[in-house]
Amino acid sequence: MSLFCARAYGMAVSLEHGTPKFWNPARNCQRTLSGISWEQGGESSSWRAPLTAVTCRCMEPCSQLSVIPKGGCIEVIRAVNGLRSSQEHHHVEAFGLIDRDDRQPDETEKLAECGIFALDVCSVESLYYCSDGVEAVAYRQAESLGCDPHEMISAAVQNALSAIADESGLPARMAARRSEGRVRSRIEKLTPDWRNIMQSSEHLEMPPTVESPYPTEMAQFNDLVDAGDLNGLIARYPLRESNVFDRIAQTMRCADRADYERMLVARSREDDELAGKLKDRIKPLAELLDAEP
Repeated sequence: MSLFCARAYGMAVSLEHGTPKFWNPARNCQRTLSGISWEQGGESSSWRAPLTAVTCRCMEPCSQLSVIPKGGCIEVIRAVNGLRSSQEHHHVEAFGLIDRDDRQPDETEKLAECGIFALDVCSVESLYYCSDGVEAVAYRQAESLGCDPHEMISAAVQNALSAIADESGLPARMAARRSEGRVRSRIEKLTPDWRNIMQSSEHLEMPPTVESPYPTEMAQFNDLVDAGDLNGLIARYPLRESNVFDRIAQTMRCADRADYERMLVARSREDDELAGKLKDRIKPLAELLDAEP
């Protein structure tokens, strides 16, 4: 999951069939924070819309900002690079927020120079189920239902860890999914660029093997489980592909995950302290957007 962000100076931009189109925000009935929207057809799912709302709330009071989910890192990088390479033709400042995918510090620094920021967590949706999010929902439910929030938080952690233990093959699958991103990143770095291709003959030289990170990831997953570090597991592995988040929602006495997530979105809009904590998790992009252009 990756996000595209844009900030405009007096104008707004949408995307229609790949072509930027500008309009006056004052005359546009559709808007996000301040009337600027980047649209992509056929790219919707049940969790992306509220997630975008959480991210927008984290980035307030950034002026004239829109945050829209994109399909993946490549789409975000292309969108940001495309707008930044043609700034003489528009009034939009583009940024990207992508998953880290085992990128090394030198690579993340290079991306940041281009306005693309890699999260220190597995994916953007980890914001929903990080410890700050779980605590916020627990306190809201405690107020409504007369429960002890500390007991709810403790039970949520234990039930989530039990869900990991109960799902056959989950540790291996999570380690493999994490390894998949790391291997892909390594292979991309080994791919010859156009200069190498021009200088080559009929055959391109590529390393015959790539070291597998799977054994290390498997050990890391088990270590986090043994330590009861749910926050670490959520940050590192795509647990949305398991029953873990459902167990957390059930423990919070929510109807389902969608209900839990709507509650967190509402809470983030009301609670500046919570919004600040979530904002801290997407630094340094939030700091850059806070600064006046």
